[in-house]
Amino acid sequence: MYDVYKDLKNGQQTLFTNTRDIMHHAYQYDQLTQDMIQAFLLLGYTQKQIKKCMRKQSAYVVS
Repeated sequence: MYDVYKDLKNGQQTLFTNTRDIMHHAYQYDQLTQDMIQAFLLLGYTQKQIKKCMRKQSAYVVS
């Protein structure tokens, strides 16, 4: 999702380079991210532990 321009330029076939409505997918991604954050908050861990886990999660998404 983060390198759509690069993928499009290189001719790579992905969900985002083939879609007619990228905003739908961006909205869906945002909603799922918010759902995941809310689920983490319901686990009962300390905020410090949750932030640590979320940082690791964001590293997986960016790589």
